[in-house]
Amino acid sequence: EKYEAAVQSCTVSIKLDPNYIKAFVRRAESYKSIDKLEEALQDYQKILELDPNNAQARREVYVRCFVFHLFDNSFNLPKKQKQKKSND
Repeated sequence: EKYEAAVQSCTVSIKLDPNYIKAFVRRAESYKSIDKLEEALQDYQKILELDPNNAQARREVYVRCFVFHLFDNSFNLPKKQKQKKSND
């Protein structure tokens, strides 16, 4: 698939230049396209390390963290209590 090829290409670019922000952005976008959201989040966080004022990365980190928080909490919902029948 083209997104997986893009991930590989960007990974090579990042190995050659660990500060190449554009490669991190492209790889993060490719990860999003193939539903590898945790990997995308890691790349966006790295972008923010390299460029703290990067608005796109900041927005994506907030969105991903919000989505992951909701997803994680969906499994921790209190179980519905069975109501006891009363024989008044």
